[in-house]
Amino acid sequence: MDTDDFVQDRERVFDVEEMEEIVSKMRRQESTIYKCEDYLARGSANTVGAVDEAWRQRMCEWMYVVVDHCNFNRNIVMISAKYLDICLSKGDKVIRTRRNFQLAAMTSLHLAMKIIDTSCVKIDSLVQLSRGLFTTKDVIEMEEHLIITMGWYLHPPSPTCFLTRYLDLFHTSVSPKVRFMIAEVSRFIAEMSVCVYKFVKYKSSVMSYASLLISMDSIDEASFPLWQRLHFYRRMASVVKLWNTSKEVSYVSMQLRKLVEKNADLEVLMQTIDPKCRILQPETCNKIASENSSTSPRNIAKGPTVVCANY
Repeated sequence: MDTDDFVQDRERVFDVEEMEEIVSKMRRQESTIYKCEDYLARGSANTVGAVDEAWRQRMCEWMYVVVDHCNFNRNIVMISAKYLDICLSKGDKVIRTRRNFQLAAMTSLHLAMKIIDTSCVKIDSLVQLSRGLFTTKDVIEMEEHLIITMGWYLHPPSPTCFLTRYLDLFHTSVSPKVRFMIAEVSRFIAEMSVCVYKFVKYKSSVMSYASLLISMDSIDEASFPLWQRLHFYRRMASVVKLWNTSKEVSYVSMQLRKLVEKNADLEVLMQTIDPKCRILQPETCNKIASENSSTSPRNIAKGPTVVCANY
């Protein structure tokens, strides 16, 4: 780690060292207790009534609709989807049917709300959304099943968790406006990717970095010069141990670009963010960019934001 890359005060150096330790633990967790695999490749996806990519995507989109309607943090959906993917990666057979997967999606959403948000939708309200398909007892029993299957590990690091850490690695000279725009575009891309099954097997740390690289490319060089980008790449390699040129990061970035091109217009997205950032004070932009907030732009896709066309 090159100390001349950092602000030369003891407090700042300590923060970076602490971040390195935290990110290392997060990456270790996502590779072990929160590991997700390509569970649909095991064979039963073609069975009548079994969960497939389309059904999973439909449930993820439904969760975004509920969260947006309640004005909750969108990271809840990322965590909810992680719960489902972790359980299925562990070989769980209970939620392999579409009906049980739908119940599990509803339950995982409620569970994530209780853990992440200070407010929570009552079970009765969620049950009403099922239109008589499930009961309160069904949700309670499924919650117990999910928690036991996950071994009571209920805090998987999501892409936005890593994004919050990565944003702190930018050089202090990067303007608040640029930080804010990069954060918002990255978060938007990460949220979109949750709905697409092909990204399940990739770690959140990689998904977050790939989203960041795409959003950085959307900023003109006058606002975000090359030396600042290179500085960030070096810090990511030194602190996070991720390289922008690695095979995995490059491949995920390419796949995410295809997803974005299919579902959204980045130019329109940038225009919706830019005016929002102009009216904010610099310190406010920095605060929003650093927080794991739920301010990602919506309604800028070629269709509903939560509906992702596969490719």
